[in-house]
Amino acid sequence: YFDYAGGNHVTEVHCLCTSRDYETLANAQNQVAFFFKSGGGNYNYLTRCYSDGFATGFYFDGQHNNYIRDAYDYYWNEEEYNDYIKEMNGEGVGIGVLVNYLEDKSAINVLFVYPDSPAEEAGLEPGDLIVSVDGENVADIGYDNAVNKVRGAVGTQVALGVVKNDGSSETLTATREQFTTVSVISKMLSDNKTGYIRLLQFDGTTTDQFAKAYLELKKQGAEHFIFDVRDNPGGALDSVMGVLSFLVGDDVPLIEISDKQGNSYTENSSRELYCSGKYINNEKHSGKTVVLTNGNTASAGELFTACMHEYSADVITVGMKTYGKGTMQRSFQLPNGGAVKLTYRRYTAPGVENYDGKGLLPDVEQGEYFQGKM
Repeated sequence: YFDYAGGNHVTEVHCLCTSRDYETLANAQNQVAFFFKSGGGNYNYLTRCYSDGFATGFYFDGQHNNYIRDAYDYYWNEEEYNDYIKEMNGEGVGIGVLVNYLEDKSAINVLFVYPDSPAEEAGLEPGDLIVSVDGENVADIGYDNAVNKVRGAVGTQVALGVVKNDGSSETLTATREQFTTVSVISKMLSDNKTGYIRLLQFDGTTTDQFAKAYLELKKQGAEHFIFDVRDNPGGALDSVMGVLSFLVGDDVPLIEISDKQGNSYTENSSRELYCSGKYINNEKHSGKTVVLTNGNTASAGELFTACMHEYSADVITVGMKTYGKGTMQRSFQLPNGGAVKLTYRRYTAPGVENYDGKGLLPDVEQGEYFQGKM
């Protein structure tokens, strides 16, 4: 049914669906898009998903996004969506930080500041909380809107209201720049036998960056590894599948995906499918291995943790319970050039109970003091 503001202008379009398969979504989207085109209504409509990520309907709004309440569903206009795609490919314009959302504080938590970035120059540090962007409170505009406001044109400035680690408040100004994501940091530890690799997130750069770091550490004599996914918010499924395939070889079950109807399927590792071939690994990962986690380890970071733990008895997890995100989102591009991101599946590592809303418990629990030491 349609709500009219008068004449042919449509303010809201409600469209109920009986399932969340692609055909239903696409058909409903096309029908509403056609109506907006022919009726002259606001073409930047939004999508609203209901229930626990396996919705039975979705909601279009022609004016604003106040109705999007699910933490993982979102609408981008054309410019925002293009910026998002660039960022997932490892390139974009911004200030050079890795962040997540702290719902209990209604603030953006700074997880990592890229070296020589505008954020570092402005004085941002890991642990800082961004509470406003250009004078608008994150609590009022929401996480995704706030992140999009931080992005912008090269050379322009953004003012960030920040609560520092010591509790003091200040406004920091950063000048946006073009950047290439660094998603992997590595080093050999002092025993000259243990390689340390930190995975900051999973994007289009991660598989090759990880492969390069791993092979270099092996060349230096690494026999054991520490994989650090603390503060890793997740990212692209293909990226984490690439890193895991590089480590475990081919035809190892890595992810079990299920829908609302109870249908499920498993996807296996494949170096040919998920790895670029730029860095060749003819062996499977072996040796004593530690995966470091904390409460900000989420989504693809949790999948990596669970898969490595299941892969070998030589792998233990150390740190704190993970965030607990076991749902998948997919972006659907709209006729106006924008896109909606919808939750449409649950997932977990084969043999592992879905951890959505629960998190993964480490084999060895360590607290906050440990968290800041690596």
